[in-house]
Amino acid sequence: KAIVLAEKSLTVNSEAESCVIWQKLAISLLNKPYLQRPIFIYCSGPLGAGKTTSLRHFLYAMGVDKHLPIKSPTYTWYEHYPLYSDSSNQVEAAADAKITWSDIYHWDLYRLSQSADDAALDALGFWDQCLPGALSVLEWPEKAAEHLPTPDVWIEISFISDKPNTQAQV
Repeated sequence: KAIVLAEKSLTVNSEAESCVIWQKLAISLLNKPYLQRPIFIYCSGPLGAGKTTSLRHFLYAMGVDKHLPIKSPTYTWYEHYPLYSDSSNQVEAAADAKITWSDIYHWDLYRLSQSADDAALDALGFWDQCLPGALSVLEWPEKAAEHLPTPDVWIEISFISDKPNTQAQV
């Protein structure tokens, strides 16, 4: 069953505005009770739309060590970020939240062929990371959408005309 936070379209004019949206998503998840299943957040958009940059804000807000560089896992398929219950890195508004997430897996499926199936995901180790308490964020989920679990949140980032703005649909 999906956690429905909101269904809306937001226009952001800067990376700072985008950061606030991702921090709010982190606060919402940090304040949710522990679920006996993994959580999936999908992030779609064209090349250069800001998926990795957006997810960087989200991961830091969730408590990932800010000294760790958050880079696109395009060539490694995924990056693993452990979370700790005494994290001082989580966003201030969620400082009293009891962190229930054990690990975050940041996936990038860009290089996956359009004909990818469960076996291809299995070969990448995807299903091995789908554990209770784990949070998986995926870039390019449309590459294997029919074989992936139903997302709890799907965010689509797109450009508005030729301006450097992005529109995030949650």
